[in-house]
Amino acid sequence: MGYGYSLGALYTPQAGTNLGLAYRSRITERVVGTDVLVGTAAGFTINNSSVASTNITLPDQVILSGSQQLGTKWTALGTVMWTDWALFNKLNIDVPSTNTDINQEMSWQNTWTISLGTKYQLNSKWALMTGAAFDQTPTIDATRDARIPDSNRYWLTGGFSYQPIQNLEVDFAYERIIMESQSIDVSQNIVNNVQVAADYSGYANIVALGVRYIF
Repeated sequence: MGYGYSLGALYTPQAGTNLGLAYRSRITERVVGTDVLVGTAAGFTINNSSVASTNITLPDQVILSGSQQLGTKWTALGTVMWTDWALFNKLNIDVPSTNTDINQEMSWQNTWTISLGTKYQLNSKWALMTGAAFDQTPTIDATRDARIPDSNRYWLTGGFSYQPIQNLEVDFAYERIIMESQSIDVSQNIVNNVQVAADYSGYANIVALGVRYIF
């Protein structure tokens, strides 16, 4: 179990303009699982399992957000987020019952996420929203491997908000996440020195529905 904290401030310099600044602290977690080794050696089949553990530190973040009302219908939205991924220098996994401990150099870099969006107030009940974002990968070419095949991502989002009565609001959103084409070409010293090389890309579709009632 890990512990952390968040701090934030909201500033409204004039009607229709809002600026927010937030900080989320890093959190360290102890992760314990089962390591399974399957293979062959000298004509014998190997199928061993043992307890494996590692400490993972999730990074701290600084987030700056703003909204600007443009007339009676339109609102412009924007967010910039900095994440301290440079603290993830090595992946260390302890497997006490075997000789397969993992000590992998990662050397991740700090990242930026930038998003822009708009909100259109159709009437007193309905609002339409759309946005786009760029999410930078923390991985680098020299150490990127098949366990975390990350790349820069682009987000495209659309949705609506519906308020049938004063205290009830329903939100719907669809997100399309597109990963840049990326490559892996590294040696992995897990059991033996294995060269891993591959090209990959990916995408994700996310549908979200939220209901909020204010008492």
